[in-house]
Amino acid sequence: MSATVPAPVDQITVYNSIMPKEGPKAIPVMLDFSTVGTLLVDFTLPMNQKRLSAIQTLSVRNWLNAQSISVVAQGFPEPFDIAPGCDVFMPIPAQNLAKFLFTTTGNLIIPVTFWNIPLPAFQMFNPTFGQPVSISGTIAVTGTVDTLSAPGVPANPAAFAIVTGGTAVAAIASPTKGAKIINPPEAVEPLFVDWVHNAGTIAPGANGTTVELGPGQSIDIPSLTGTITANAATSGHPFTAFQW
Repeated sequence: MSATVPAPVDQITVYNSIMPKEGPKAIPVMLDFSTVGTLLVDFTLPMNQKRLSAIQTLSVRNWLNAQSISVVAQGFPEPFDIAPGCDVFMPIPAQNLAKFLFTTTGNLIIPVTFWNIPLPAFQMFNPTFGQPVSISGTIAVTGTVDTLSAPGVPANPAAFAIVTGGTAVAAIASPTKGAKIINPPEAVEPLFVDWVHNAGTIAPGANGTTVELGPGQSIDIPSLTGTITANAATSGHPFTAFQW
C-alpha cells in the first residue's frame, strides 16, 4: 500500500480567528501615562462571565507620542513595540489573552481600542517624528511632475489646530487628489469641515455644505480644487488631516 506525500510548502497560513457570539464589540480605553509609566488592562472578569469571547485586535493611537510603547500580552513574554508617532491596528496572536501591559515614558494620554473581531494589521507614521533624509547629486526629470503630498503625509502641519474658536482654518490646501480629516477620539467637542465655503460651527450651516464630525469620527473627501477648511468652538482644538 502506498501513500502520496504532499510536497513541502514555504508558508502555511494559520486561521485562528473566531466570530464572537456576543457580536462585534469595540472597547475604547484612555490610558493616562501622565503620572505612571506602566498600566495594566485586564479583561479576565468579562471573559469569565462570558460577556466577552476574545480580544482579537488592538488599535493604539501613538500619533502624538514622541516615545515608543511596549505592549506585553498575557502568555507572550516578548513585547510588541509600537514606534513613536505611530498609529497601529495590531492583530492578537491568540484569542484567550485577557491581560495587556502597556509601558511608555511619554507623559500623555494614549487612546487604545480593544476589538473582539479580527482586523487587518495597519500602521501609519507621523512624519514629525521621522528622521531627515539628505539627498545630493542631480536627477534628470522629463515630463510632468506631480507635486501633491505623498499618501499618508499631513497636508499642512502648521494648521492642525483651530487657532481661534469659531474661526475656520485651512486644513487641506488646493488642489488635492483626495483627503481625510479626523476629529481625535479624545476630543470633547465636534469638528466642522467644509470644502465649498469657510466652515462654521453649525452643520449643515447657512450654505448647507458644512459637515459635523463627532469625537473619533472622520471624513473622506474626493479629488477637488477648492481649499478644505475646518472649525471648532474652542481655540486650540486639534485635528488630523491627510491628502494624497
